[in-house]
Amino acid sequence: MVEESVLFKRIAVGKTLGGLVGLLGFGLLSAFESPVSFSFKLGIVFWYVLLGALVSLQASVDFGRVIRFSIPWWLGAVWVGAGLNFILLLFVATQIEQITAHLIPTGAWLHHPLWFVLEGSLIGLAIAAVTRRL
Repeated sequence: MVEESVLFKRIAVGKTLGGLVGLLGFGLLSAFESPVSFSFKLGIVFWYVLLGALVSLQASVDFGRVIRFSIPWWLGAVWVGAGLNFILLLFVATQIEQITAHLIPTGAWLHHPLWFVLEGSLIGLAIAAVTRRL
């Protein structure tokens, strides 16, 4: 287990990195004039702050008390990032489809909204890699 001060520091850095990713998403959605509301864009910012906090928490905890074995930090980060973005996709699938229809031509292999899950896993892995080094 990690000391409390290091744990809080890792979570704070994870939230900061998630906020930066969310602000990047906010800016890109605004720059490409996507057909979604301001509240959706603001929700993306807060969603990635939550993703950064949970991924950095998972990367910091070494041992599971319930399942009694250790999950590698990189596997847990990918799992948490992909799972959180999949949950978000379940709630806002129509808006994500509108964004992909606006940005990517129909029929392209990147047009499917499930690529959003892969994005979450890669962002989760990047955040965990940075916070794990603290």
